[in-house]
Amino acid sequence: MVTKSVITSIVSCVCFLSGCGIPPKPVSIDMSAPTAYFNDIYSQTKVGNISLNKGDHNGKNWKQSYINLNRDDYIAEQEKIRFFYFAQHADVINIYGLPDRTSNYRYWLKANGVDGKINEHYLGLPKNTVNITFTREQENEQE
Repeated sequence: MVTKSVITSIVSCVCFLSGCGIPPKPVSIDMSAPTAYFNDIYSQTKVGNISLNKGDHNGKNWKQSYINLNRDDYIAEQEKIRFFYFAQHADVINIYGLPDRTSNYRYWLKANGVDGKINEHYLGLPKNTVNITFTREQENEQE
């Protein structure tokens, strides 16, 4: 009985150790081959060539309003980039609604890095509903 278990353990050790041989050499990369890009659909622009804060406003004053915002998560997911573009570039942000809700939006904007001046205006809008106006009153810098 002992010999059967000894033979089994020896065979299992041999099988285990045979897998620990020399690993195969890695495939060499042909450096003379043309570069293949995964995403070659869009042309890429160097960051240094992009003028800041011009975008779609051509350096002029602008105003953007969001009316009847009444979500628990403040703004729809698909609108967040556009919303925060206006929030980050606005000189003045006016929030209209009931005091608790306007304070929540003010805190949420500040917590997400908005530096502009935020004014709260109390109106008798339906519960949890606010209107927000983003205003850029200074002309943007030109290159």
